[in-house]
Amino acid sequence: LELNNMLKLERDSLCNAINMWERWRLELVLL
Repeated sequence: LELNNMLKLERDSLCNAINMWERWRLELVLL
């Protein structure tokens, strides 16, 4: 159970990082 929670947290933070990167890249393109 503990490992599952850690993996989910890891995946969520990875998704957040990807979303931030996509947003940053879009802003860069729009400049």
